[in-house]
Parts: sequence; structure tokens; C-alpha cells
Amino acid sequence: MTCHSSSSVKGWVHEILGKDLPVGITEWNMDSGNNQTLANDCNFMEQLSVKTLKAMISAHLDFANQFDAKSYSGYGTLDMFDRDNNDQPKCQFNAIKDLISQYR
Repeated sequence: MTCHSSSSVKGWVHEILGKDLPVGITEWNMDSGNNQTLANDCNFMEQLSVKTLKAMISAHLDFANQFDAKSYSGYGTLDMFDRDNNDQPKCQFNAIKDLISQYR
């Protein structure tokens, strides 16, 4: 599998269409699969979120949508709000919020 930077993808889009379009990731998050232990590990999810966002920032993506806020995905492990705890923000939400605040 070959990985390309967003700048090369943007170049291809411009070459083919003759104009620029936003390049981004429609959904990203951990694939919890059968590993709910890691998905419930606050330290791991914070590091995953920050490293993933920093990689997307350095790739100059125009957008990236985190999956998901609260849909019981991964039996709730991938939710950013804890449905069993009065919808309190989980570690992943706080890590994303803190990183975003650095850019404001």
C-alpha cells in the first residue's frame, strides 16, 4: 500500500478537475475490534487522539471528522461521552478539546 501526502492528493485533484477541493478524512477513530481494554484505557486514548490529530495537521488536511460522539460504537468504548455516567466527556474528548484549544 502506498501512502500519499495530502499535497500530492490535492495536486492530483487539481490536475484532474482543474480546481482545488478540500481533502480530508470522513471518519477516524480507533478500531476497537475485540480490544475494549485499550479503548477504555484513558492514557492510550489520549495519546492516540493527539498523535492522530497531529499527523493529520502535519499532512495539511482540510478536515477530519472523529467517529463518534455517542452511538454505543464499540459497546460504548469509542464514544466521546459516557452514557453510563450522565454523558460526562471521556478522555478522548478532553484530549481533542485540549489540542484544539492550542490552535485558537
